[in-house]
Amino acid sequence: MPPWAVDTGLVVLSALDAWINLLGEGTPVMWACAAVGSAGLFLRRRFPMAVFLLTLPMTLFMDVAVAPIAALYTLVASTRNRPLLVGCALLNAAAGTLVWPLSDAFDGNRAWTLVQFVYTLATAFTPVLLGQLVQARHDVARRLVEVKEAREHERALYAQTVLARERAQLAREMHDVVTHQVSEALTKVRKHAPGACADVCLWHDAHHFGVTVTNTAPTRPSIARSD
Repeated sequence: MPPWAVDTGLVVLSALDAWINLLGEGTPVMWACAAVGSAGLFLRRRFPMAVFLLTLPMTLFMDVAVAPIAALYTLVASTRNRPLLVGCALLNAAAGTLVWPLSDAFDGNRAWTLVQFVYTLATAFTPVLLGQLVQARHDVARRLVEVKEAREHERALYAQTVLARERAQLAREMHDVVTHQVSEALTKVRKHAPGACADVCLWHDAHHFGVTVTNTAPTRPSIARSD
């Protein structure tokens, strides 16, 4: 699925979530925060930290808002700064614990406020853990690619080594054959065609190799042997 389709779906889901939670109770400020936070998800891949901060006010008047969770997940998946991630999770949990208006945040039972903070913190750490898992999966995939490339490189080096060994063996065999044939040819030239020259031609194809020796006409008469 293309990224733009995923982002569009998150924006629609966030807007629907805000509409369900704020219908009949939302103030203009709440609707404005929800609109800005939901629309900001379009930019979550390019500016994850800024988008997370834009969605944070939605947690003040919504129990479990889609936009802050999606923004926090994107931020976690795009950075390895663990202190920053912990701070963002704590900030999300703190904002989720407060009530709107802020003047009523600490008027109730503070023990229950602490319990609510713990639960909200656990909810905030869910996208953090998911983002860490995504990073780990990407790291494993990248290492698998590196291992595959290393193995392919190793196989290529082995093939080059084998080819070089075969070429060296072929060169030794050609040297032995050429040396032997040239030696025989020169011996015959000296014996039967004094003053002649020998033209040595090396040849090879895909499967065979050899040498061809061509003698020129003798410049002196051969010495006849007398018995």
